[in-house]
Amino acid sequence: MPRYTFKEFKSDQQVRWCPGCGDHAVLTALQRALPDVTEILGYGKERYVVVSGIGCSSRLPYYMNTYGFHSIHGRATAISTGIKVANPNLTVWQACGDGDALAIGGSMEQLLTAPWILLLGIFVDAIMIVILYLQVRKSTLQFG
Repeated sequence: MPRYTFKEFKSDQQVRWCPGCGDHAVLTALQRALPDVTEILGYGKERYVVVSGIGCSSRLPYYMNTYGFHSIHGRATAISTGIKVANPNLTVWQACGDGDALAIGGSMEQLLTAPWILLLGIFVDAIMIVILYLQVRKSTLQFG
């Protein structure tokens, strides 16, 4: 398997966030982390899907050179779950704003009980303040 760099995870789309917005840091961190995650897990780049809801933070799939889905407001978790059920070999990364995750259509119970690999970032006031949940099935990877 090839060794990826962050450049392979950058799309050709112009980033349209405001200068100084914290979303830039989140995007850069994800693009820099995925090559290491890919190497550790032995995954190819084609196994990643980035899903989002609506809002500034949810433009993330456009800026990632992975599979992506920009869903409707408050339904990113439902879409992510459907993707994982349809193809369990995909690794689903979800980004959404506070409204998507916690208000319109959002359900903490659904987020916390999703039986699939998920990294969910909730962006609040243009800064990702929490990486909410990382659940990896024990048959896939062991931590600790």
